[in-house]
Amino acid sequence: MAGSGPPDSGANQVQLARVQAKFVGTGHADTSKVQWANNIHRDSIAVYLGSAPLASYLALARGESIGRERYEMTEAMYAPLVGRESGK
Repeated sequence: MAGSGPPDSGANQVQLARVQAKFVGTGHADTSKVQWANNIHRDSIAVYLGSAPLASYLALARGESIGRERYEMTEAMYAPLVGRESGK
């Protein structure tokens, strides 16, 4: 075969574009490191809040009530990370 790549690379690019348009957290070529870190931070907290056993574990580890821990995680979810680009 004389192909320069996978036979369906065009289809893969279309599928990737659809996923990136649908889900903000997947990023794109213009996503900065700070935006990417904010997406990871927000998505991680959403997972912690969505899992009752994990939220209970975090509350126990921090010595807080589950309600207080959920409240603080929710507040942290809305506050963006203040990030710096590497080397600046």
